Amino acid sequence: MIEVIWNSLLELRRLLSSCDNKNFSVQIVYRDNNFHIQVGIADEGQKPQVIFNFGNSLDNSGSLKFSGILKFCWDEDFNIQLQNEITNHQEFKFINTYLPYCFSTLKSHKLKRTYGISHYAQSLDGKIATVDGKSKWISDQENLNHSHRMRAMCDSILIGINTLRNDKPRLDVRHVKGNNPVKVVIGNSSASFSSLMLGKEKIIFLHLIPQNYCKVWIRF
Repeated sequence: MIEVIWNSLLELRRLLSSCDNKNFSVQIVYRDNNFHIQVGIADEGQKPQVIFNFGNSLDNSGSLKFSGILKFCWDEDFNIQLQNEITNHQEFKFINTYLPYCFSTLKSHKLKRTYGISHYAQSLDGKIATVDGKSKWISDQENLNHSHRMRAMCDSILIGINTLRNDKPRLDVRHVKGNNPVKVVIGNSSASFSSLMLGKEKIIFLHLIPQNYCKVWIRF
């Protein structure tokens, strides 16, 4: 069921990314083991038109028995409200985690802001690398899947030039379904970026130069 919900969220994000300057409403309903998402958009003063309608059974075995409504709440803090104390169910936690990403592009355009999301794994004593700066994978497969879902839901992924030199990341979406983000590297283009060229996505280098100017170099 998680995969079914994920595919529906990808489609929802695609639709909402083309709904700039629209008023919209979202309702996600779980009732009697049924899962339903409905999204409507409307021009000012007009009745909402449904653009996305998805429904499916949560569990054919009937092992999940709960009811409740999850509603999207639009405001400056961009939050989602879960009602009826149903947050312990896996599907609700999944929706609550990734639904905001579906609206990220639309919210950015609407408020004329760029949003950045940071994600990293660290040890219990707060370390994210070894003493000599080498990368060490300390997370698990579940966290890796989460990071790739974040990539699929974001427009671009940004790293520094030293991360490119040391880790040689691919910055694509591999462990889940979804499109690859645009790859953005802060620093000069002298470092080898062969690891980034496995896909067809464009690469953007932001080269910082004196007097606070920024030179942009794009590889298509």
